[in-house]
Amino acid sequence: MTRKQQGLLVAGSWILVVSALFVWLANTSNADLRNQLRSIQPPVLELLFLLVFGAGVARFRTLRRQLHLSWRDALWAGLLAALAFVMTSQVAPRTSRIFYDEQIYKSIGRSLSDESLAQTCNEGEVEYGKLRCTRWEYNKQPYGYPFLIGIGYRIAGVGPDLAHHLNNVVMIALVWVLYGLGRALFASPAAGFFAGLVAVWIPHQVLWSNTAAAEPAAAMFAVLSVLATWSYLRSPSALGAVWAVTSAVWALQFRQECLLLAPVLAVMVVGLRVRELQAVRLWGALLVGFVLSTPFVAHLFAIRGETWGASGPRMSLSYLADNLAVNGAFYLVNDRFPVAFTLLAIVGLLFCGRFLVRAVVLLHFLLFFGIYLVFYAGSYDYGADVRFSVMTYPPVALLAGAGAHWLAAGIRRRLASRRSVPRGRWIALVVVALGISWAGSSFLPLTRSTGEEAWAARYDVELAEEWSESLPVDSIVLTHNPSMFLVRGMNAGQIFVATTEIPYVDEVLRTRYRGGVYLHWSFWCNVADPAQVSLCEQALGAHDFELVDERLRRNYRYALYRLADRSPPLLDSAVSEPAVSEFSGDAAESQESSGVSE
Repeated sequence: MTRKQQGLLVAGSWILVVSALFVWLANTSNADLRNQLRSIQPPVLELLFLLVFGAGVARFRTLRRQLHLSWRDALWAGLLAALAFVMTSQVAPRTSRIFYDEQIYKSIGRSLSDESLAQTCNEGEVEYGKLRCTRWEYNKQPYGYPFLIGIGYRIAGVGPDLAHHLNNVVMIALVWVLYGLGRALFASPAAGFFAGLVAVWIPHQVLWSNTAAAEPAAAMFAVLSVLATWSYLRSPSALGAVWAVTSAVWALQFRQECLLLAPVLAVMVVGLRVRELQAVRLWGALLVGFVLSTPFVAHLFAIRGETWGASGPRMSLSYLADNLAVNGAFYLVNDRFPVAFTLLAIVGLLFCGRFLVRAVVLLHFLLFFGIYLVFYAGSYDYGADVRFSVMTYPPVALLAGAGAHWLAAGIRRRLASRRSVPRGRWIALVVVALGISWAGSSFLPLTRSTGEEAWAARYDVELAEEWSESLPVDSIVLTHNPSMFLVRGMNAGQIFVATTEIPYVDEVLRTRYRGGVYLHWSFWCNVADPAQVSLCEQALGAHDFELVDERLRRNYRYALYRLADRSPPLLDSAVSEPAVSEFSGDAAESQESSGVSE
């Protein structure tokens, strides 16, 4: 087949695929589309993961040659990996920081692992170690991170801590990718080493890498796609193009904002090898990537009406000034982010590498920094939304690594005018100086802190874990968040069925679950939201019950009730048992300030 024929074939395929996608979305209702995506997403994610991993392994020999990696590099990368593991798994506390998203991610991972369905389970039973979901909901978040959790469940079994271990591994992968990319972009092993070291010493990078949040993986795979694209442009081939494109598409599966990688990668192509835009192999790889990204495009189409918790517009320039004041100061006041790294990044931006390289890294930072400035919850001071800053850390670390190398080289030149100084010694000197500056400040205590944010929801999850271990196996818990029980092997369902489907509770659940039907008086029964509190009161008032356990924490009340058989009918006067008003009428903090997300 001639080059012209190949081009015509690829162009015709593009027209066919885009047309098919348009017809699909235009002729499918939102409900049907979500139902279809439940089944479509898992095999596509599986194929995409295998392509990224397989192409990366096949491309590694080329990448090693491009980076001139040696056994000494393996030693430095190993030291960074060991430090990253210690910091994330031993120094940072293993906890959740965004509620109840992390529990939902874990539960979706179980649905993907046990049923090969992309869904949040709103009612399900765990029998003989396998989840069977009877009520589901299509989640608005992308499914890449829960898919990785599901792979972990297949390998190691289901457990509440597996997602945290996964993010520990992601942190190790991040420092390795930064080591390679820093070396590639700035032509210096030291720049790569310092980039990885800076990432390990960013407090919130470490803190969020011991949670079950999606941002650490999203940030790592975003920067991996930059490395894969650099490798492809350095030595173009069909395999390299496939790895670069699928890596970018894979990053999209973790956060919608990763669409912003498109202009970053486009600038790289235009700046480094613009003639590649005429190559059939690139457009063929892009076609493969577009086909694999059609479920993601359909996902965006299906969730386009989601409010994301906003009472007004989700995105608006009216949020710009306030968010910029908070988020800009974040990198400058030396409170939650080391200002030394900011200064080193400025040095790297001004003095290190080619202009194109600096422009690409700066664009990467500006896009992921800027998108949250116009988001209603984009302030780093808004609850636990400081996690959005994690997306900006890789470009900051790359520039700071280059700046640290420039500084170390300057020190070496000055010392070398007096006597010969081994190369490793001047690198060690800068490492020690940065380490003393970091450890001598408040950043080490910050890295070890759990934080007061979301204390009420965190205690709710801790109690769910405790109660799951003590309840009969053949029982079910009705709660606002079934995910945190299902991932621990406990049958669970939504609390609303206790009010809207009373015959279902009496005739189905009581019969199926001889161990009992339990009602969870949770965090949501305490918040300053009359609708949530009323739902809890109605659920309890519609049934006879007995109190199984009760805990008080500050002005929040948590309880577990066992619903009794409906005989005789409950009298209206008996509904006054749980004195909930004194606990839930004036909650001490709102959902936003406590870091809770629905």
